[in-house]
Amino acid sequence: MPNPQRLKTDLQFLFTLVLDMQDHGRRLMAPFIEQNIRVGIDNENKSSERIRIVNDEERSILLLTWNAIVYVQEHVGDADILKGSELPKLIKIKESLQKLESFGHFLSVHLESAWHLPVQIEPVEFSKGLVGYVPPGPVELVDSAISLQLKDANGQHNILYGPFLQEDIQKNSLRPFDKMPPSELLNNPWGLLIVYSHDVKVSDPSLIHLKKLLDYERQFNDFILDRVRNGGDN
Repeated sequence: MPNPQRLKTDLQFLFTLVLDMQDHGRRLMAPFIEQNIRVGIDNENKSSERIRIVNDEERSILLLTWNAIVYVQEHVGDADILKGSELPKLIKIKESLQKLESFGHFLSVHLESAWHLPVQIEPVEFSKGLVGYVPPGPVELVDSAISLQLKDANGQHNILYGPFLQEDIQKNSLRPFDKMPPSELLNNPWGLLIVYSHDVKVSDPSLIHLKKLLDYERQFNDFILDRVRNGGDN
């Protein structure tokens, strides 16, 4: 069976409110503004000011708000995001933020990712495999999915997987870049969609924490792959 391909990654470092972010945000983000980069500012000169740096070529967004540093990337492929150029920027912003007198402390790290598994699968057949039941006509089965919510010592894990349909693109914000043409897959979605999210309390986020989060993500992807290979009987 082929390996899943990463469609989107959303990483967030969450922290207590910085009520004077309008005095610091642009300075913190300025070192990362390069040629061919788009910059946007919302709620300008307010404590809730939001600054985003958009790289259309890499399909990535770096966002600083009064309570989060956010990194979003859209991609199709077997991407290793730890090797990307944006994550070190995330850490540098975090380190600069910690030096502010008005900064309190970090609360948690949030990871959300969406994956495509290139296997032929239909909602009706998926539903039959789940519960052995398909509604009789004239009712039409539009979608079906499995949702899991798990808690362990590493935090909370949420997993959703089922047939990849056109509606899933908007539901899961898989197209954050309107200025770039979508990939062929997002024009014609098919196969299995896996959406994974994980929240963990972290007082000082680092690349080590991110690596652990991605390890958990990989473990749950392997779990889902095993279920698909065995017809959901595990």
